Amino acid sequence: MSNMSLRVVARVAAKANSVEQVRAILMGVVEPTRREPGCLSYQLLQSQADPTDFTCIEEWASAAAEQSILQHHTSRTRYDNCQDCSPRNRTSVATQY
Repeated sequence: MSNMSLRVVARVAAKANSVEQVRAILMGVVEPTRREPGCLSYQLLQSQADPTDFTCIEEWASAAAEQSILQHHTSRTRYDNCQDCSPRNRTSVATQY
């Protein structure tokens, strides 16, 4: 199972008065994450019905690649320490065969 890709869905809730700031922080993470070893795809989505609701859809070459970025990626620190948002959940949703 170690050579199969991993997909992750991570949701973030922004405070209503900080949507623009949170969007800027999250967008600042997209390109650096896409350049990380093992990142196959990284998409940032914002709900049209609820602008405070952001979703990141990630695909990693392996679970180890995803764990490596969570432990060592410095640009994600801004996202993790965002005072105007709160992570809703981060779920590994599928392994691609």
